[in-house]
Amino acid sequence: MTLSVTGRHIELSAAVRQQIQAKFTRLERLLNDSAVSAQCVVTKERVRFVCEVTLHARGDHMLVGIGRHERLIASVGAAIDKVAQQAQRLTD
Repeated sequence: MTLSVTGRHIELSAAVRQQIQAKFTRLERLLNDSAVSAQCVVTKERVRFVCEVTLHARGDHMLVGIGRHERLIASVGAAIDKVAQQAQRLTD
């Protein structure tokens, strides 16, 4: 799976990018390697971070999740949890 991580109005360090990539491995296992590509866009709005995750799976399926939290990794986790729920419904 091709992963693209983008930061808007924020600079993402290499350690943060590795943590985000580690969270995406759970989605890959859940989808049984049918994930084609994923985009993760992190935006800073005042005191909150907003993470938008878009995952393209085989069969022309698009899974989208948005997470908001005061901590960056928590917002990424919330967005990935929403996409994981959609992936669970897709695989069932």
